[in-house]
Amino acid sequence: MTVEEAYDQWTGNPEDLELCRSVAHGLASQPNRDGRAWKLAFAYLDMTDLPVQVFPLLRALMETREACATAAVIATSQFDLLWDRMMNFPFAWWQVPMPCWRTALTRYWEHMRSEMEALDDRDRANSILTEELCSRLCRLKKRLPGLCPAFDFLSARLLGRLDTPTSAKIVNPQMLDWLQGEYSKHRRECLARMMNSPPIPHLPQARNWIRGFRTSPSNSWSDCLFVNRVGPFSIDERADYADAPAMTAAAVLLGCEMPSDLARAIREVREDQAEWFDEVLCLAQQIAFGRERAAQDPTGA
Repeated sequence: MTVEEAYDQWTGNPEDLELCRSVAHGLASQPNRDGRAWKLAFAYLDMTDLPVQVFPLLRALMETREACATAAVIATSQFDLLWDRMMNFPFAWWQVPMPCWRTALTRYWEHMRSEMEALDDRDRANSILTEELCSRLCRLKKRLPGLCPAFDFLSARLLGRLDTPTSAKIVNPQMLDWLQGEYSKHRRECLARMMNSPPIPHLPQARNWIRGFRTSPSNSWSDCLFVNRVGPFSIDERADYADAPAMTAAAVLLGCEMPSDLARAIREVREDQAEWFDEVLCLAQQIAFGRERAAQDPTGA
C-alpha cells in the first residue's frame, strides 16, 4: 500500500490507528513536506487547544522514530512546536537513534539536490544546498548537543569534506582524553545525587543489556562508558542508575534496540535528575562516537 493509498483510506476512518501507522511509515521516506499527509500532520500540530494525543496520525508518527526524525529535519517555522508537542507522548527526542537522523538528513539532502538540478548556476545551487543542510543541523545540534560530533561527521560526509583538516578534528585523542576526564567527574557525583534523590527506580533488563553490548566484539571500546561494579557501585541498582546515560548514548549512537520498559525507566531517571542526566549523556555520546570512530580508524580521519 502506498502512502497516498493509505492516506485516502485513513481519512475516511480517523480512528483506525493501523492505517495511520501505514501513513507514518511512508512519511519516513518522504522528505518533501508538500505532500498531503505531511501537511495534515503539521496542521494538527497547530491545534494547540487540543491535546496532541487525540490525533491518531501524530500518535502513529510518535511510534515511528524515522518518521519523527524526518519531520524534525523538514519542519520550517513549526520546528519548535513539533519538538515540544511530541514530548507530550511517552517519547523522547534524545532516544531517537542516530541512524534515523542519518537516514532522514541524507534523504533530505538528496531531495534538495534533485530540486537544485533545475538551477543553471551550479555554485548558487551548491551554496543553497550547504545553507539548507547547515541550518537543519544547527537547530538539531542545539537540541541534542551530545550528538554534535556525529552530526558534524555526517555533514562532512554529505558535503564531501571528509578529507579536510576540519573533519579530522571531529575525532582526536586529546579531545577524547579531556571528555573522559569530565565524564569521570560526573560519575563520581552520581553517588551523592542518588543519596539525595527519591528511591532509585528499577531499570528492568539493564544489566543484561549492558552485558550484551559490552561483550559484542565490535564494541570492545565501550568499557570506558560503564561503571565498574565494585565498591559503592557493587549494588546493582546504583550501577544501573549511574549507567542510564551511558546505555542511552550507546543505543542512540549505534542504533541498538532497547527494551521498551527499559527505555521508559530511563526516561523516569531523567525526570528525576534532568540536569545531571543531560550533562552525562552529552559527554557519553561524544565519547561513544569518538571511541567507536577511533576503533574503526585509529588515525582519527
